[in-house]
Amino acid sequence: MTIISFKGSIKKIPLTIKEIQFIVDTTQKLLGTKLPKNLPLILNCCLVSETKITGINISWRHKKQSSPIIAFPDYYLKLPDEPLQEEIHLGDMIICPKVIRERTKENFPTFNYQNFRLQFIFSFIHSLVHLYGYTHENDNKANKMESMEKRVQNIVIKKLIKS
Repeated sequence: MTIISFKGSIKKIPLTIKEIQFIVDTTQKLLGTKLPKNLPLILNCCLVSETKITGINISWRHKKQSSPIIAFPDYYLKLPDEPLQEEIHLGDMIICPKVIRERTKENFPTFNYQNFRLQFIFSFIHSLVHLYGYTHENDNKANKMESMEKRVQNIVIKKLIKS
């Protein structure tokens, strides 16, 4: 079972909770093979302004820029002998719908709702893959991470995006 909590106005994102649940569940099936199966998986999401996400980037990543989503992994940062509780906290996502909207305008020839949904899906999956311990700190790790993202994207887009 996966539990996703949202703080902030969910109306600002182009997906339903059910669609987000599908993305998380799909990612879990493909990438969460090392996680215990009998414990609930917890993901916290917080929707924030561009000013807020820039401040978080400055504080935590020492980068003065906005980001569509910042992911703070929890489970994959635990020590190997650290005991599990009654649940697995995968991590936290700080989401800025305004930046995702801007990225949509940068990455697609036209801005429309469908492209906004696609950009949100790409950004959300990218951040989820980070929560599962993947990084892009060198070419080899980046290629592996991108491969995992594409596996999830292929399933999610086939189901959620109408051609």
